[in-house]
Amino acid sequence: MGITLLIEKIRKEEVALFVGSGLSLYGGYKGAKELKELICRRVETYCETETEISAAREKNLEEITELLIRYSGSREVLNKILIQEYKKKPLATHLHDRLGRIPHFDHIFTTNYDTMLEDSMERRCHVIGCTDHFPIQNLRFPKVYKLHGDVNNLDEIIITKRDYAKSSGEQKGHIVWNRFKDVIATKAILFLGHSFEDSNIWEVYSDVEKQFKEHHFGKYMVCPNLNKHQQNYVQSIGFVYINMTGEAFFDHLLPQLIEHAIGDCEAQELSLSTFKRFLDFNDKNVIIKTDDQKIRVEAILELDGSFHSEVNFTLPASVHDQLMKFSQGGIRVKSFKVAQEDILSFSMHMSGFKLPLDASKMETLEVLQVPDEMVLDIESEDGLIEHNKLNLKRYYYQDGANLEFNIHNAGFVLSFKTAKKGINVTFKFDLPAHFHSVKEAIDVLKFITYLFSGKRLDFYLDKQSPFPIENSKPLRIKFDVWESNQVVQHLEQLRFLEKKLKIKFSKIALEQMTPKTVEEVNFLHRIFSDGYVEQDFSKAIILPAELRKYTTSDDGPDKHPDKNLVIEVPKIYTFYDQPLPELFPKFEVIDGEFVRHGSIFAIKSNAGKIRHKLLLTSEYLQLQQGKNELVSVEKFVKES
Repeated sequence: MGITLLIEKIRKEEVALFVGSGLSLYGGYKGAKELKELICRRVETYCETETEISAAREKNLEEITELLIRYSGSREVLNKILIQEYKKKPLATHLHDRLGRIPHFDHIFTTNYDTMLEDSMERRCHVIGCTDHFPIQNLRFPKVYKLHGDVNNLDEIIITKRDYAKSSGEQKGHIVWNRFKDVIATKAILFLGHSFEDSNIWEVYSDVEKQFKEHHFGKYMVCPNLNKHQQNYVQSIGFVYINMTGEAFFDHLLPQLIEHAIGDCEAQELSLSTFKRFLDFNDKNVIIKTDDQKIRVEAILELDGSFHSEVNFTLPASVHDQLMKFSQGGIRVKSFKVAQEDILSFSMHMSGFKLPLDASKMETLEVLQVPDEMVLDIESEDGLIEHNKLNLKRYYYQDGANLEFNIHNAGFVLSFKTAKKGINVTFKFDLPAHFHSVKEAIDVLKFITYLFSGKRLDFYLDKQSPFPIENSKPLRIKFDVWESNQVVQHLEQLRFLEKKLKIKFSKIALEQMTPKTVEEVNFLHRIFSDGYVEQDFSKAIILPAELRKYTTSDDGPDKHPDKNLVIEVPKIYTFYDQPLPELFPKFEVIDGEFVRHGSIFAIKSNAGKIRHKLLLTSEYLQLQQGKNELVSVEKFVKES
């Protein structure tokens, strides 16, 4: 229970760490006891009697270092011992390296004289050993407080009895010690690798706790094999004792931090900055999406950008059997769905980090078949169909395969299935609600027409030799009431109008292809491709009575008796939500003759023919500016 609660607090950045000399033992450095023995042996070289030697051996570290200074006459000998022992290269750094990958400890205090902590963290921490370090500290990184100094700052080392006395007297005004007091008054504290020989720290901690009795955030001590007396003392002052080595503790802590990091971050129990540093310290990158003050982890990537995921789940035996059948291609589907009640357990990891998902949070589980991804080229035998570099997905099944690809935004599936007399091939297609251009629509509809009409198409997979597809039983494909070739013809006429009128149709929906639209597009296509549409005309056109001038063609009435009429009000056509430019209807009455009956003016064709034309605005304006007048009317009165 104690270690579980401690790890929960560490996950939420609620714990300050106090590192003792026991952690440095892993690097081959001497702890307080071993250092005392080493210094004692040096003191013995100054002793002249066995009594002096025996007395020296009874002293603690604070006293023996004081004695060495008195015997040697200065701190020089002591400093040389400290440099020799704590500036040497460590034998192993794996434990400190692991601690250096945990940014959850914002404050790390230590009385160790070595530099293993900051060396293992490299540039991922800020070292504070004296007041001068505070103004330049990096607030983004964990802070390492050297309460007793280190071998890089020998003048600040606290080791002798006199050093401790001086330190005790200065603690009230010392900013480092004040920070230590502030932190342990507001956070839980974990003693790791600590021994009972550092009486100074115990006294300070006891003094601080007396001042902040109402602020109890938890005290923990991780240390292996304390004797019963020591355990009783630790527990009597409110510590939770965890009988564990530092190595075993990190073995337990790191997997827990990794497992819960994403969930803690998304629940905002772990700060986003610490989460990112945790990933960075563990050589990972992250993609995060934030909206409405919510955080969602999209992906965790390796440094090279690769992505690794692992999914584990438990299913009932019957569902498992169906899933195995699906995975072996025994079911012709691209995905296998598992209902919530059949998901007995579930977990998913991204690059080793667990997602906050379990069976209770899932509505369904869908397992997808991963297809082969290939490049597809298609050509028709007559060269009129050509599609290059299409993305193709090939799904394998026990009885064949499916090829899936898109031409523009239309989807196609070619299904190959083994049969007694060969291989059956079936075609399926899914057209979009609309095409983005006429060309796209033509490409797709032409391909469908070829596919079903029995014309040969060659398929090239990854530039390999082609395999031909040719429908042995040609089919007529209809879209509503329209044959596929009628649709293609209509689309090609639209394409012609685009070029002629310099417009673009950007939303071609086949459901808008009505008989009226087809008729009007065909009419315009004939006019602009042939110049006019000629029709039989046996009636007369009654003209407005106010017209007084009538002319024929440019060469005069005797040479070319055709009569021209232009409608002043332009005709507006709209196809597939795209209006066309203004077009002015023009009529040529072949062998025309003006007739009058009372007050009625009319024109008739002696040849029984009339030609329909359409003028662009520029052409209409040009005619208006010509020397000859046209019979120009707002509308025809009627035909009779």
